[in-house]
Amino acid sequence: MGKKKAKEFRMAPLQKVRVREITDPTELAAIRERQKGGREEARRQEVLELFDAISAAERLRIATDLATQLSAEQRTEFLMRLAVQFAAVTNAANGTAAALDLVKRPRYKIGEKVRMRHGTPLVGLVSEARGTYHEDGNVLYRVRVPMEPEPLFMLVTEEEIEPVEK
Repeated sequence: MGKKKAKEFRMAPLQKVRVREITDPTELAAIRERQKGGREEARRQEVLELFDAISAAERLRIATDLATQLSAEQRTEFLMRLAVQFAAVTNAANGTAAALDLVKRPRYKIGEKVRMRHGTPLVGLVSEARGTYHEDGNVLYRVRVPMEPEPLFMLVTEEEIEPVEK
């Protein structure tokens, strides 16, 4: 048996690096802002994971505490959203019709794979489906398109998407 020839090893040329102190306040602020952005996203993910791990009673207490920090207009919108979600969950559990029935119900369900009808061929999963209480209103969907480094979330109408055949 003959000897195996050693694989040739290549190395990129070494680069010279010069270190300098950053004294420009705007440059320092820009660097800190970029670093802060990554930390804030990590904190958001951590908060969502912790929120999923706590009980419903504790979630209600936290939501109540946070609602006190909102303006009157924001608080009203927040409470309306909670009321609609609570009614839907309660009615689904009881098997009764909702007090506020949707005029147009979403065609696609959460978790369903859809693609954009026009433009770029983006494919994603429905992460939120909003019906409408008005005949002329649009049914809206939040679609999560997996991308690197972060997923793309799009808010689209029912007419802009179509199902992906399995």
